[in-house]
Amino acid sequence: MSWGGLKKAIQRAGNSAIIKDIDKINDKEFDDQERRYNLLKKNCQQLVIESKGFLDSFRIISSSQLRIAEVLESLNSGVSNNDTTTEKMYLQTVQSIDNNVVKKLDEPYIETVMNPCLKFERYFKEIDDAVKKRHHKKNDYEAAKAKVRRLTDKPSKDVSKLPTSERELKLSKEIYESINNQLKLELPQLIQLRVPYFDPSFQALVKIQYRFSIESYTQLSQVQQYINPQMRDYYVDGTLDENIENIISQMLDLDITKLGGGS
Repeated sequence: MSWGGLKKAIQRAGNSAIIKDIDKINDKEFDDQERRYNLLKKNCQQLVIESKGFLDSFRIISSSQLRIAEVLESLNSGVSNNDTTTEKMYLQTVQSIDNNVVKKLDEPYIETVMNPCLKFERYFKEIDDAVKKRHHKKNDYEAAKAKVRRLTDKPSKDVSKLPTSERELKLSKEIYESINNQLKLELPQLIQLRVPYFDPSFQALVKIQYRFSIESYTQLSQVQQYINPQMRDYYVDGTLDENIENIISQMLDLDITKLGGGS
């Protein structure tokens, strides 16, 4: 902050002592638009955070399922001499999804969803500066009103003080009303622009999700031909749970599981 700016800040802080309720300026129309603007800013900032989180989660899901596939393939290696075991096919499929779907959606998502959100967010600093300036000019206007009121109630021996203060009041009023009216005119326009601005990004987001889901489903459905169809029936009728319990029981009967029981 410059020296001049610091002096003004100190002066405005001191104005609170002389400004009474009668001097305060109230503009319900601006207050309403400011509340709407603050809500827009809050939502847009949250959208920036969530859009980045979505992309990170997108990448994490792909990376995680790829690692799971690699572990499963390694876990079952040597069980079958068939090169088209379910685990091998699953690994090949998720590798294909990671390379040909997820990675190819990164750039379109960044360009059509993340970047527009970031660009819109950058405008908030300029608008916040304008709102802050309006607040300062409102304080100056109220302080000028208070000064004229005090000189009117208790005239000064210096007769030039009141006319000088009235001129300062007129000027401060003009400056305040100029920026106040501009904000009341333009804040609603900004708020209205959010719909046409974000609508293309929303459509792009849906298309990207749709493409990921369809292509993943199409490729993963090919893996099902290598899954024993009887296993699906076992899952439905509860036989699979019984089989798992039987296997666990056999594991517990192994002597090796009892070696750790002693001290």
